[in-house]
Amino acid sequence: MSLLLFLLLLLLAPASAKAMVLDWSNVTWSAGSLTGSFDIDPDNPGNDVTVTITGSTGQFFNSTYPKITSDFTGGLGAGTDQLDLYVDYSNTSQSITVAVTFNYAGGVSDVNFILFDVDTGAVTGKGKNPERAFVDQITGIAAVATNDTLVAPTITVANSTYTQTSGSGTNQTITGQDVANDFSGQGSVTIDFGTNTISGFSFTYGEGPGSEKDPFAQGIGLYDVNYKPKVPEYHPGLLSALMCLLVVATQIPKLISRGT
Repeated sequence: MSLLLFLLLLLLAPASAKAMVLDWSNVTWSAGSLTGSFDIDPDNPGNDVTVTITGSTGQFFNSTYPKITSDFTGGLGAGTDQLDLYVDYSNTSQSITVAVTFNYAGGVSDVNFILFDVDTGAVTGKGKNPERAFVDQITGIAAVATNDTLVAPTITVANSTYTQTSGSGTNQTITGQDVANDFSGQGSVTIDFGTNTISGFSFTYGEGPGSEKDPFAQGIGLYDVNYKPKVPEYHPGLLSALMCLLVVATQIPKLISRGT
């Protein structure tokens, strides 16, 4: 019976969640495509993460964007890949929305990622109210929990000289403040959904106040997305059933010996 007990305990032992990452250096994205799906978890059949871009998608700088580049590095060194969201809006009302979906039955947790180079262009106007060539602004930053409620992020800017946040909860806004170096971490912003169990998240990239009416070309980079698959919890009834099985199994030898 010791072997049976061992097998039951092994079955009931909680599995530990394995940290996963959508690493842009290890996947491919068809240049100019507005969606991509990635099979990165060998323990989860099929594609694990899907990225979809909607909105003013005709305003990407050219037909090769979005694409994976190392044009921004976040101060992490040359060759740091990210999904490059390089746009050329023709007015300040245009925007794109990036949605990331996790294809796991139980959802995922510990989701976090970095946006590179959220900043502004140089000052172009003159007078009392000079304009910026562009002003990066991120809005609508929220995740969707597995019960369909919205989850607010924790947002951390690397340097408030170049990027600042406002608002609270799911109504937080990230806005560029000054010109950051493309290869530094000056304009980096970390977005973290903590231990909440979510099925996906999204954000909108558009134009902030103080920009020219026809903004110059601008871009940010979506860096690697980290997450942990949610480990299924055992139903209380399963433990009871298995313990009953164990009790019955331990009585079988006694019943057999009585019958001989």
